[in-house]
Amino acid sequence: MAEESLDQPWLLEILDQVRAVWPDGIPDEDLDVVLAALWEGCGNRNFALVVEALTGVSRHVAYATHVIRAEETVKRLRARVDEIHDELGKHGWDPDD
Repeated sequence: MAEESLDQPWLLEILDQVRAVWPDGIPDEDLDVVLAALWEGCGNRNFALVVEALTGVSRHVAYATHVIRAEETVKRLRARVDEIHDELGKHGWDPDD
């Protein structure tokens, strides 16, 4: 999804928050945990749009694979996911909002 076509204010807000924490892009080694942290604040369908916007992976592929991966990552790396929430929270992220 090209950024020019993004018409969801909530999605643009999430992308701005992610870019505020990782202005040079999310390091590959942190991608799964960052996506897992974002998953907790989105429904699965919206999460697929976030993954598409951040990675370029089709929202359909993201829905089919990244939702499951995010759930598993949260279970395995709860403390790290919480750290990501804290970092994003400094820039307005609220997974309960």
